[in-house]
Amino acid sequence: MKIIKTQTGPIQTNTYLFDCGEAVAVVDPGAESSKILALADNKFNKPIKFVLLTHAHWDHVGAVIDLQKQGAKVYMHEDDTQNLERDFIPDVLLKGGEELLLGNQAIGVLHTPGHTAGSVVYKTSDTIFSGDTLFRREIGRCDFPTGNFNTMKKTLAMLFALKGDYRVLPGHGEETTLESERKENPYR
Repeated sequence: MKIIKTQTGPIQTNTYLFDCGEAVAVVDPGAESSKILALADNKFNKPIKFVLLTHAHWDHVGAVIDLQKQGAKVYMHEDDTQNLERDFIPDVLLKGGEELLLGNQAIGVLHTPGHTAGSVVYKTSDTIFSGDTLFRREIGRCDFPTGNFNTMKKTLAMLFALKGDYRVLPGHGEETTLESERKENPYR
C-alpha cells in the first residue's frame, strides 16, 4: 500500500494519505486542506473519499470540514464526539472491532482509549496508524479531558499483544515498529 506522510498545522501533526484503489483515504487531516488535496491529486491522481480520525483533538481534525465539502466521508469513534474541537459531524461513528472496506483496502479498527475515551488505531495487514496512542519510545498524554493513564496501560498491553510486527505511523514524530516498541518503549 502506498502511503504518503505530510505534516500539517502549527504543531506539525502527521497526516497520512493512502491509496484505496479508485480513491484516497486520509488519516488525521490536522490542517492545510489545500496541501492535503494537492498531495492526493499530485501523488495519486485520485479524489479523497475517506477521512479516518484517530481522535477528535483540534490538531488532528482541522481540515475535516473542507474535505467533507469535497465529498469525503469521515469516520470517528463514537466516544470522542464529546471531544470535538471543530464544528463538523462525523459520517460514520465507530465502536471498535469493525473491519472497514475502503475501496480495495481492508482496515481494522481497534478502540484504544487512554489519550481520549474514543481514541482508535487503524490497522492494515502490516501498518498501524496509531494517532496519539503510541509514539516512538513514548505514549500520548493522558491528562486531557477523557484521558486516563490506567486505561492507556490496558490499551498498550492490548497493542503489544498483537501477533507479528507492524509499521507504526504515529500522530506526531518519527515512525517506529511495534516490535521495537515492545522492547524499548518505557511504558511497555
